Amino acid sequence: MLPDSTSNEPESHGFIKYKIQQAPNNTIGTIIENSAAIFFDYNFPIITNKTFNTIVDIIEITTSDFSIYNNSKDVQVFPNPSSSTITFDVYCSNYLVEIYNIYGMKLSSIKSNTNYQTTVDIKNFSNGIYFYKILVNNETTSTGKFLKI
Repeated sequence: MLPDSTSNEPESHGFIKYKIQQAPNNTIGTIIENSAAIFFDYNFPIITNKTFNTIVDIIEITTSDFSIYNNSKDVQVFPNPSSSTITFDVYCSNYLVEIYNIYGMKLSSIKSNTNYQTTVDIKNFSNGIYFYKILVNNETTSTGKFLKI
């Protein structure tokens, strides 16, 4: 339950999460509008801002200078998807984990000197797809992606 804004303003912010069940005849370019009515303490509802979702064809996401190496036997990433932390289980020590957003911007760089597992806090990341790079001796040995939910 959310506290009221006068008693705890930062914790009073909430969000609405929903899924869209599309009609089978939606065409590319169809715009689906949505808003919600939120009720507090049996008062009249507060109507949220409208959201707009546009039906599009498949979108290809690419980042420059980033190719995916799939060495799944060398690296395990879990849980994937995740909402709080991601653990990299790497079959070697002394490695570097770099995390990138979908625009190719490096968000974090974590050095692991002796531990085979490195856990990264992703609570403050926005929901979406992220890419990782594992480097050993300044050489990329593995790359992949994970989903923050």
